[in-house]
Amino acid sequence: MKLGITHCNVGRLAHPEPAAVLALQAEAAGIESLWTVDHIAFPDHIVTRYPETPDGKLPFPPDTALAEPLIWMSHVAAHTVKVKLGTAVVVAPQRETLLLAKQLASLDVITKGRLIAGFGVGWMREEFEAVGAAFHRRGAILDEQITALRGVWEGSAVASGPLVRFERVHSHPRPTGGTVPIHIGGYSEVAARRAGNVGDGYFPGGYELNDRLTELIAVARHHSIASGRCGPGLDVTARWTKDPEALGDRVFVERAAAIGIDRLVVPASLFEGPHGPERLAQAVETVRTI
Repeated sequence: MKLGITHCNVGRLAHPEPAAVLALQAEAAGIESLWTVDHIAFPDHIVTRYPETPDGKLPFPPDTALAEPLIWMSHVAAHTVKVKLGTAVVVAPQRETLLLAKQLASLDVITKGRLIAGFGVGWMREEFEAVGAAFHRRGAILDEQITALRGVWEGSAVASGPLVRFERVHSHPRPTGGTVPIHIGGYSEVAARRAGNVGDGYFPGGYELNDRLTELIAVARHHSIASGRCGPGLDVTARWTKDPEALGDRVFVERAAAIGIDRLVVPASLFEGPHGPERLAQAVETVRTI
């Protein structure tokens, strides 16, 4: 079982000094990966329901600092040497494909191959409208983007889909290992199928080991085997807890491993303050032998 920290670019951690301190403490404690989240903008008036809270409201005020994830990871990469850096997730359909390919490849080179590119379709219609992106076609756009990104990275850069289209181009540098691992985020069967069919990993989200999560992981792995993409080796990440008292819950970690989870992530907020290093050590010790 691998252990990561998520929401690393939110609040105080959007600023350079706290971000560097967290990254250095995490790497020293044996944390495997740091994960960022993505919102370009929060409109004043949001009608779209947030899918992860009972009332459908954002879990933090819209004026909360949230650093652009790729820039935040570039900063942290300069302070670390081995911890992996991932996005959970970048809302790729809001971003121009060739620019995203260049940014991710450059970041992978800067980090010497430590990058994991997590993509999602997004959920906030108002944000898509604010940035001029097509909300109702976001799933189809992401599918074409994944094919195009890999083409750019592997040197066969032609995109001929109806939504992502460009003639043959050259874009360097290319990623350290020839490509960047792509993980698909989303707590839905559509996301699970997409992860299995075209992804290297799956990030369903959620904080409960319930029947729904077990089913989604099974769907993702079934499609990964059927597609021949990663087979049973699909890398599955799920969230652990928001409760610092639960960081010693070995039973939860064992149950997570039993349903096919390879990595658990914990919110960065649990590791802020004077007890941060102590909690980091406890979390690492809990998962170390699973």
